[in-house]
Amino acid sequence: MKSNKIFKLLLLTAFVFTLTPFSAIAAEQNNNIPTETNQSISARAESTGYIYKEMGGIMYKRLWSYTRGCWIDPTWTPC
Repeated sequence: MKSNKIFKLLLLTAFVFTLTPFSAIAAEQNNNIPTETNQSISARAESTGYIYKEMGGIMYKRLWSYTRGCWIDPTWTPC
């Protein structure tokens, strides 16, 4: 009797896991993607600027990319 319940539980679990990937794949499909033929692609210049700091009485600068949010210069250089 107990093994019959365990078998039914395993069978139900296997059935649920079998259906799960199909429902996830179906949810990702989107056929309502608008298409425009008059789109134009334009290049944009990267926005950069120097960041300054003073350490030990010496002024240092380092180039920062505002577009990418990271340092362009590898180290701080004296001004």
